[in-house]
Amino acid sequence: MIEQKYQTFWKRFCAGVVDGLVFLPLSLPANWIWSHHQDVPNLLLAIFHILTSITYYAYNIYFLGKYGQTLGKMALKIKVLDVSEKQHITYIQALKRDIVPLAITVLLLPYELFQIIAGKFYMLIPGTMPDKASMILSFTIMGWFFLEGVTMMFSSKRRAIHDLIAGSVVVRT
Repeated sequence: MIEQKYQTFWKRFCAGVVDGLVFLPLSLPANWIWSHHQDVPNLLLAIFHILTSITYYAYNIYFLGKYGQTLGKMALKIKVLDVSEKQHITYIQALKRDIVPLAITVLLLPYELFQIIAGKFYMLIPGTMPDKASMILSFTIMGWFFLEGVTMMFSSKRRAIHDLIAGSVVVRT
């Protein structure tokens, strides 16, 4: 039997939805910019792509390092603590929690930036699907999150891989 304070799967899921809603005011203009990109120089689109690619990670790392919670986690009353459960995590631990998807994103950025500057990026060509590299990124990150869920389900404290990497645990507050 899992101790009550560690039963956070659905709260984590809903916190992710809330955090997604936090980014809605940013994603709507971003979608508009990509759909009206003809008037924007490709170099500016490349810079914009860098910023939008790392914004969520910056948000996560900042809030977890500062408060031990994102806005979604605050709303759902869960907190990320150091494995000692005596203090919230540090900025380094927050970075470690996101290191795998962040690394995948950063590794793919040079390729995507080249595609944008060359005018071949899939978001620049209406009606096209993402190219193989972008699809590989998407499937790799989806696979990572699947593994995260599986490890969480089989851990006595519901620690996902990123919790093991960072030395953290998520608890109800």
